Amino acid sequence: RVCSLLLDMRVAVCTIAAALAVTRSGNAPHAVDVVLADTKPNDGMDHKFPLGADVRKSDADPFKPKLPFDKGTDSMRSCTGHFFMGCHEDVSQGVKTFYHKTVEKKNQKKMTPTVCFEFCSSVPFSSYFGLTNGDTCWCAPFIKAEETAGFCDMPCVGDAEHTCGGQVLSSIYQMHDCDNLPALVCHGPPPPMPHVRETCPWGDTAGNSFCKVECEEGYDLQSNTIQCREFGNRLTYTWSSWTGTAVCTPKDCGPLVNVDHARFPGAHVFFPNSAEYGCMLGHTTNANATTGASEFSVTCQANGTLTPEQQCLPVI
Repeated sequence: RVCSLLLDMRVAVCTIAAALAVTRSGNAPHAVDVVLADTKPNDGMDHKFPLGADVRKSDADPFKPKLPFDKGTDSMRSCTGHFFMGCHEDVSQGVKTFYHKTVEKKNQKKMTPTVCFEFCSSVPFSSYFGLTNGDTCWCAPFIKAEETAGFCDMPCVGDAEHTCGGQVLSSIYQMHDCDNLPALVCHGPPPPMPHVRETCPWGDTAGNSFCKVECEEGYDLQSNTIQCREFGNRLTYTWSSWTGTAVCTPKDCGPLVNVDHARFPGAHVFFPNSAEYGCMLGHTTNANATTGASEFSVTCQANGTLTPEQQCLPVI
């Protein structure tokens, strides 16, 4: 009876400690991340878990470790790639999620590294995945790889050209989310461009990647593809640089106004160009053969209009 009372007190103390841990961490009561060490139910099994492991206790079995999430997969995760770490034995004793235990048998695919990655990339908190025995896929939030005698020489049941671990060792991969890296900065404005008066002072490869441009007076912005872009390989080395160009085109003042008794070109006039009118024989700008001019010009202005034209009058 004394031993039974002490055991009940011990469980009560652990329960109180778990509740305090929830209060400190701000997590919901079902998300307790406290490990019960040395606590054993009366089932003859050893339930000692490594201290510091991220473990959740199931409502159905408070001594069964689970990954810290409620659902087996999460479609909102965005692991964008993976790379091969090597052939190792994982001795971390951490909590693993197994493909064949999570996915219904009727929906299971023949195992390959791609199938395992697609599954583990949707398992919350998983950063690694491994393949063992040719057909077994597991996911884990952490690993402890050890060099152990053996080989990863078992062909994948879904693709014999690839190996999926061995009888003891696992082909281990690390997953990554390269789309979640911080933005790179393009320091300083883009290089000078014709008839561009003002550009952005700086940019980055995220929310400030596109550069706003103002053209010089008398010019309109036709196109702008200036962008701060990222180059390189995110797994090794990347850098940022301005790309693209801005095109500022001169304002179009349109065709020349018709002037009687004058010859003039029929093309449009663009800023800041001018166009010449020529009076026909026997006509000048003031009807005087001596002081009158036989030619005059108009200029396309910055506001897109032509300067006033003159008249060609018969000489008196």
